[in-house]
Amino acid sequence: MEKIKVLCIDDEPEQRKALCSLLRSKDYSVTTAASSQSGLNLFKKRNFDAVLCDLNMPKMDGLEFREKVKRINPDIPVIILTSHGTIPAAVKSLKKGAFDFILEPPKIEEIEATIGKAIETTHLQKQLRESNQNLEILVKNLQTELKETNRHLKEAQTQLVQSEKMASLGQLVAGIAHEINTPIGAVNSMHDTLFRTLKRMKEFIQQELPEDCKQIPKLEAAFKLIDDSNSVIKSGAERVINIVTHLKNFARLDEAELKTVDIHEGIEDTLVLIHHELKHNITLVKNYGDVPPISCFPSQLNQVFLNLLVNSKQAIKDKGTITITTYVKNKKVHIKFSDNGVGIPKGSVSRIFDPGYTTKGIGVGTGLGLSISYNIIQNHRGEIKVNSELGKGTEFLIALPMDLEAQLEREKTKN
Repeated sequence: MEKIKVLCIDDEPEQRKALCSLLRSKDYSVTTAASSQSGLNLFKKRNFDAVLCDLNMPKMDGLEFREKVKRINPDIPVIILTSHGTIPAAVKSLKKGAFDFILEPPKIEEIEATIGKAIETTHLQKQLRESNQNLEILVKNLQTELKETNRHLKEAQTQLVQSEKMASLGQLVAGIAHEINTPIGAVNSMHDTLFRTLKRMKEFIQQELPEDCKQIPKLEAAFKLIDDSNSVIKSGAERVINIVTHLKNFARLDEAELKTVDIHEGIEDTLVLIHHELKHNITLVKNYGDVPPISCFPSQLNQVFLNLLVNSKQAIKDKGTITITTYVKNKKVHIKFSDNGVGIPKGSVSRIFDPGYTTKGIGVGTGLGLSISYNIIQNHRGEIKVNSELGKGTEFLIALPMDLEAQLEREKTKN
């Protein structure tokens, strides 16, 4: 068993020698010092289990010595040696942090008991302090985890609300598209019937009454008016049918599963949905690259496209330009939405994907769109980044893997 190491400090040689003999008789490892300063120097250089120090020392008394030891290593107990006449001072030393005091001349039994108690108490105090530190760390970790859990919960809640809104929007769009589709189908069909009937009527009149047709200018003008009207009706019906088709594609209520689609079609479907918001003051530039179809969740990506395009529109106060660029790089499909709007303040760029955070002001933004978009892109194992300069505009860059289906399959196999 390793010996207990004790530092004995006393300016009286005879008392120091007697104390040293007592301790060594009980197999203590003893180091002595004739002054508080020399004892302090030894304390700095070596490891001790306990210190015995005379209270009345020249230049630096036991109390001052204890204070300096405490700053170096508060775990080492300092036991004060005192006489009957200095008991009040010894009590004062206890209040100052000394572990205990022993009356001189000391008895070995008392010394042994005091040192043993001091070492045990110090050891327990150290364990308690470490336990408290561990408890503080545990509490801090739990607080961090709780904060993170609350953040995820809030984020999930906002996503659920937004998803419900998007689902409702999808159902509404699909319902409207269906309701429009029926009458416009009838209009288109009857227009075709009317067009063919009028064509036959015109041919009959021209064949049966060729001279009258030439001599009656109003009849010729009526034929031209009918032809022009038919052309307008046909163009308008085709446009409505095209819009209805895009609306149904945007909703994609039957495409919650992973599918291989052309992302350009999703962008175009989204543009049709917000055409009324862009047509007056927004110049739309499309730089579509040679991008192959990729596996994705189409309705979710459409939601991202919608959020980013609406953000760009709201960032442009008067007239401006929104540019959509697509290309393939490093086996990923890149989709870039850029505008020349007001831009985002530098201090806000790092927070724009946080749930509930918005720079648009009250009544304009909910702070959910970009958070939802971020998570959708994460679910696609992709990345979304933003570059913005105040007063010059903003650019969102999305990078999507071309092998999402294979990635998800590999993850499923690992789990």
